[in-house]
Amino acid sequence: MTSARQRGTDGPWVGEVVNNGRLEVQPLVGARIIDATGREAGFASADTCPGRLLPGEHGAFELFFDASYFEERSGRSAVAPLHAEINPEAQELSFPLGPGWLTRDGLSGRVLQTFPASRAAVIEIKNDSPVAYRNVQACAILRGSDGAVLEVGRGELFPSVLQHGATGTMPIFFNSLRDGEIEVFAQATTHCDFNCSLAFDAQYVHVTASRVVQHGGQRSLVAVAELTNDSGQDLDFLRLEAYADVAPQARVRASFGCGYTVSNGTSAAASFTIPLETTASRPSVVITGVEGFSSAYGGWYRPRVSGIRMARLASQPDGLGTVAITATLHNDTSQWLTVTQACATVRDANGAAIGVALLGDQEHPIFTIEPHATLDVAGLTYVLGTPAKAEASAFGALENHPPAPPSPPRAP
Repeated sequence: MTSARQRGTDGPWVGEVVNNGRLEVQPLVGARIIDATGREAGFASADTCPGRLLPGEHGAFELFFDASYFEERSGRSAVAPLHAEINPEAQELSFPLGPGWLTRDGLSGRVLQTFPASRAAVIEIKNDSPVAYRNVQACAILRGSDGAVLEVGRGELFPSVLQHGATGTMPIFFNSLRDGEIEVFAQATTHCDFNCSLAFDAQYVHVTASRVVQHGGQRSLVAVAELTNDSGQDLDFLRLEAYADVAPQARVRASFGCGYTVSNGTSAAASFTIPLETTASRPSVVITGVEGFSSAYGGWYRPRVSGIRMARLASQPDGLGTVAITATLHNDTSQWLTVTQACATVRDANGAAIGVALLGDQEHPIFTIEPHATLDVAGLTYVLGTPAKAEASAFGALENHPPAPPSPPRAP
């Protein structure tokens, strides 16, 4: 460890380590936290940035200690000021690297814009390697004018696949984002698990409705987008990432439809809300991309849905229209049906998606339907237009026996 300093009475602790060995290492910085009374309050640890250091390379760290968690767990408070006994360790990577190891080869990063109010920087990652990378991650070191480490920020790219020669943007969040210089490091892997994620271009998604609303002192851009699956295969767990063109640091993710299979040749909608920090009058939605998986499971059962009813409710304080959706799910089999997700899409007279509702008990979203029985499910959603019709679907699994009852709560 070449430097370490405490930035507040209860942390965080920032500093640097250097690899003085002959091999590449993967460092981990740990610290035993002692409070002002001399009692041990717990342990904190953090990876360095970058996460792997070649001989002679420096890495920065930022350690945090959660005093509230310590108080909840132990029943006593950690008396400030706290003290950290920091101990960096490293695993030597002397063996040939397997495909699962993260690498920095061919990856570069640069800062595009900073957003101090959001404590974020939007960075660009470029892949100049001859291969496609997955699970692209980035970290950034914020240094003061004297070169000392002030903070370390981290983030993940979405979609997580970055092809050869391609670039992607992502936000990296800091603890406070003071004035200083930002160094960016990216890493990724070529490793692919059994069912790899698939990335799709934003052209697969069409924003069907959007509106700026003001509610509770927060200005937001609410939107609905629809995806048509023309990939030639069924896709599972499709989700998008989006931001407003005036707020590229505020990115949100949303699942399409019921969050499970979107069959080839069919469409599904997603609704999302993007917080705004600016007074721009006409922000536009930017879709970063879509990510999902090829449908390898194939075991989802889709119960028959009937009696879909829609009722308009009074508008919310932000002016959004609201509708209540009710639908009847049918278990037409002799088995027990456990429904894991049910949803409805609301459309206007032109067929454009203007709202998406989850159906069922929000506190207990998984429910069971007995053999040859029916169940009514309901939900609420805002709509970005005039509702004309609603369509509903559900996914579940069939069992030959009733589901096991929930375990009773343990005695304290």
